[in-house]
Amino acid sequence: MSGQAGDGRVALRSTRAWRAAAVGAAVMAVVFGVVLIVKPFSESTITAFTDLGQLTAATLGGCGAAWAAVRAWRTDRQRLATSWGLISAGVFAWAWGEAIWTGYEVILGEEVPFPSLADAGFLLLPVIAGFGLLLWPVGVAEGRDRMAALLDGVLIGAGLLVISWATSLGATVGAGGEDTTAAVIGAAYPVGDVILTALVVVLLTRAGPSNRKSLLVLSAGLVLLAVADSAFMYGTSTNSYSSGGLLDVGWFAGFLAVGLSGLAMGASPVSRTRHLTVSRRRLALPYVPAGIAMVIIFAALFAGRPLHLVEVLCALIIVAAVAARQFLVMTDNRELLTALEAGEDEVRRRGLTDPLTGLATSTLFEDRLRQSLRRANRDGQPRSVLVVDVDDFDVINRSLGSAAADQVLVEVAERLQQTVRNADSVARFGDDEFAVLLEAGHRSPDHIAERVVENLRTVLDVGGQPVPITASVGLVVDKTRRLDVDPGELIAGARHAVRQAKAAGKDRYASADETLPYALGFSRSV
Repeated sequence: MSGQAGDGRVALRSTRAWRAAAVGAAVMAVVFGVVLIVKPFSESTITAFTDLGQLTAATLGGCGAAWAAVRAWRTDRQRLATSWGLISAGVFAWAWGEAIWTGYEVILGEEVPFPSLADAGFLLLPVIAGFGLLLWPVGVAEGRDRMAALLDGVLIGAGLLVISWATSLGATVGAGGEDTTAAVIGAAYPVGDVILTALVVVLLTRAGPSNRKSLLVLSAGLVLLAVADSAFMYGTSTNSYSSGGLLDVGWFAGFLAVGLSGLAMGASPVSRTRHLTVSRRRLALPYVPAGIAMVIIFAALFAGRPLHLVEVLCALIIVAAVAARQFLVMTDNRELLTALEAGEDEVRRRGLTDPLTGLATSTLFEDRLRQSLRRANRDGQPRSVLVVDVDDFDVINRSLGSAAADQVLVEVAERLQQTVRNADSVARFGDDEFAVLLEAGHRSPDHIAERVVENLRTVLDVGGQPVPITASVGLVVDKTRRLDVDPGELIAGARHAVRQAKAAGKDRYASADETLPYALGFSRSV
């Protein structure tokens, strides 16, 4: 108990520390944004403040992700540790690029050339962090789940690519000019951001319920970075970006969010379950960017603007991915329906089948008897019902135990099935009572009753001890062929005949009169 209390106190302290860090990060982001809006310092000071602030935020973000990696490794969650390690490496790569950018602007006082080594660090973030998201443990085991995740990724990526084309990528490509290297690097920013955002959305739809807070904060941080990168490239291609603008808040807040997500992962255990239930909102998430993309495309067509090849190809990909995704959904629904029907059949079978003997239950027997009586009204052939009661079964149960009693019941069931035809129905009504429905075609139901008595008369070896077995049988034959005959009346008449057979000395049968249930008489007995 003391160990559990200690773990609770540690978890409480970790939660409080994370909340304090979150409040601190929010205050820092607000102060950073206010300074960029108000600009209380000189332009050079604002530039230094912005560059050093972003470098500090990226360093803190990388340290937070590294802390999560170390914490996961210490608790034997190697795959999660690898994911966080890659995310941390990607953030530190960006910080390296920002350090180069800061060197140009703050130390050298020069404008940063494009492209430069800083771009290499910036572009490594979506690549390395993207691999970290791909390795994130989400518990998907089946091939169909992986195919659904792939289609969701294609759907999200194509939708985001159209959105990026309309907001930044199109302008970047259009402003590429004759410098092929610059055009390729410029396009790599929004494309990398699209891929990173797509991976974030897919991860949100596939990850398990554990550490949702950490994953949501991480996703928010990475999306902020992607948006800031795309906006940066758009501003660079249109010569409208300069350090110290409000856009820099996106990087600052994004990296702080990445660091906070790492601290949150350290404070919460990761579930090892591999099965998850996806909510409707998470299922609909991949369709949001695709839907926005299609709205953009239709708006362009409505305005008379010709579509670029990128937009046309993305629209075709979205339509194909949606069709394939819906086909998987229909396949899953069909299999689910099949499994549901099989489960209902199994439940129905268990409810209508005696678990010990495998015979029909009284419910199923009465239904079969009702159907047989309807057929008797058409073919004019009488149906008969036998009720079989094992003699002195209570004595066997009390003296030898329930296991021996079950052995006797199983033997009686097998002998009954061997005595009658396959077309006849044998059921167990409860304890030591059985029933037999004799379909049309029996020349003499009395003869069948005699055979049942004879075949059940045996000595059974139970645990090395001989146990004599006999049974009393009641027979009723319905010759009225009335539509309103109640199966319960026939069964009640056969039970009354059983009692008559037992009163006459057991190990015999008695036959009830056809004018049931009022006039019952004896036929011959064995």
